[in-house]
Amino acid sequence: MKLIKFFYFLFSVFSINFSLAQNCDLPPNYTGNTGSNMSIFLTATFISSLNATDENAYMVALTESGLVIGASSVYGVNQTELAVWGDDSTTDEIVDGASTTEAVSFQLVNGTDLYDVVMPTTVSYNTNALVLQLAAAQLT
Repeated sequence: MKLIKFFYFLFSVFSINFSLAQNCDLPPNYTGNTGSNMSIFLTATFISSLNATDENAYMVALTESGLVIGASSVYGVNQTELAVWGDDSTTDEIVDGASTTEAVSFQLVNGTDLYDVVMPTTVSYNTNALVLQLAAAQLT
């Protein structure tokens, strides 16, 4: 009887641990072109602070509603740029890019790990703008 209780206890513990694990949906790498964009230049100091260890690591730009509006590979590069796409002005709906002055957030996808990236210089969308990221990022 004690053996049965022991196995029941072990089963309960493992069931709890497995049920607490959550799957995370990683944002996709952006592929598109809306005709309007801005550029974020990621310097060597910024790139090295990401500590990207997966050869497929990339950063994504997101609207306030979570729409992916840009992406760039960040593994094995010294510096790079990330195009952030604005809304397509030929449609009435805002469904494919950022609105003017909308806050843009960033995430790092490093293998199966996802990090919010706090940019040293905040980014608000403005067509044809260039924002330099000269300092280190913070990952949360």
